[in-house]
Amino acid sequence: MSAEIQGSEPLHKACDACRARKTRCKLSGSADACEFCLSQARPCSFTPVKRPRKRKYDPSGMTDPNYRMRRANLSPQS
Repeated sequence: MSAEIQGSEPLHKACDACRARKTRCKLSGSADACEFCLSQARPCSFTPVKRPRKRKYDPSGMTDPNYRMRRANLSPQS
């Protein structure tokens, strides 16, 4: 798989083998594999980037499970 072919998810810039070795991944011009994978006769594969989910920011504190209970205790009783 080439680094230029992308689906809906972005791919890592380095192939899986180079990422494991923590070395620079240098794609060869003619093949769909990097120089290291070609020299080792390995398949050159790129996995999608796993991005962490962003936390939703709620300034009112409504995501707090005890929000309603504290709110009920603070409101004046009629």
